[in-house]
Amino acid sequence: MLSGDEAWTLQQAQALRERLGGDGLWVGSDPVSAPCVAPGALKTLLGREVMHAFFDARRGCDVAALAA
Repeated sequence: MLSGDEAWTLQQAQALRERLGGDGLWVGSDPVSAPCVAPGALKTLLGREVMHAFFDARRGCDVAALAA
């Protein structure tokens, strides 16, 4: 979990995603980089696996999406 200034947290999340490699999925209402999906559309990915998921809660957190 990253907390702080919006620009800083976004920069840190992107850097972490690059360092981890793999098929990291960005989940949020504001697409930052591919692959990405809006929280409400996560149900379309059920049954698929990704190595890492990054939940962007800067605009709020969809608890149902997080549980999926």
